Amino acid sequence: MCNLNSYKKFPIVILLFFSYTVSGQVITAPDTILKNLKEPINLTYYSYGNTYPWGYSTGHNYSGSEEWAEKYYIKGNAKVKGVISHHFGTVKGLTYPAEFNVYNVGDNRKPSTKITHKIIRYGDIDLSGKAMVTYFNTVATVVDSFFVSFNLFDYYHRPFTDTIGLYYGVDGSRPAADLINFGRNCIRKHFHGPPVWKDFYSQNNTPVATHFAIYPIIEFSGTTNINQYVGYSGIKMHPVFPNPAKTSVSILYDLDFVSSISYNITSLTGQLVKSEIVGMQNSGNNEIKINNLNIASGTYIFTLQSNKGALAQLLIVE
Repeated sequence: MCNLNSYKKFPIVILLFFSYTVSGQVITAPDTILKNLKEPINLTYYSYGNTYPWGYSTGHNYSGSEEWAEKYYIKGNAKVKGVISHHFGTVKGLTYPAEFNVYNVGDNRKPSTKITHKIIRYGDIDLSGKAMVTYFNTVATVVDSFFVSFNLFDYYHRPFTDTIGLYYGVDGSRPAADLINFGRNCIRKHFHGPPVWKDFYSQNNTPVATHFAIYPIIEFSGTTNINQYVGYSGIKMHPVFPNPAKTSVSILYDLDFVSSISYNITSLTGQLVKSEIVGMQNSGNNEIKINNLNIASGTYIFTLQSNKGALAQLLIVE
């Protein structure tokens, strides 16, 4: 846990799990979920406490912070179809609008042009901490890097009756080596003019080394781009095969560094069904072979974990 000086802390530890059916839609391969947070994931949020009369660092607060954005990296082109997010709080203004967005990355390494969005009502936000899936109005085509964000709009001029916010990882869940990456996550405060974004770690009096719990749902256009998938963590993860699988499965991946590797397979309700610590792996091409899946038929999440981050794909078992 982090020390925010006079900030009062309200740590919440919950299990990350996904529900994949929303409004009749089901996420299917080749969709990939990009995650900056490492597993196991302990999610939390912090109150501003004595510094401000009321409010949360990633939610409704007295200073009018409205939007929180997390940056993701890919190699080449991809399409962002939606987001998976985790939220806390209470709501009274059920019809107030909130929004999920995708932004291009500007020259200042902060969010720039909005390229797609989805407006929902406060009353439709799942505030239990469970994973919430939201699809955008239109698919966003992105190249190399982009932001996904959660926006509460201008609540500053309304009564402070709601306490909705976005969960994030505990302090230290963002690797120390990544702290030089200015604009990894950003916050936008209320302002009557062009949007003003601040780096969450270095410019917002919130020196928390974390990632926001908002994960883009990605579709790569063709097997070439899928094979080129790479995150900031220096991992390139090829499609799990065969997929659907029966009794065995293989995962090819490339590393830019020497790292301890592990994997876990979870159900869509978050239940861990299989895991293994693979051990230290050299940089370059690597492969994991699972010859005895021994798990029931269904759809699962396969997560590959390195020292610096995690990648996840859907795995269907017949």
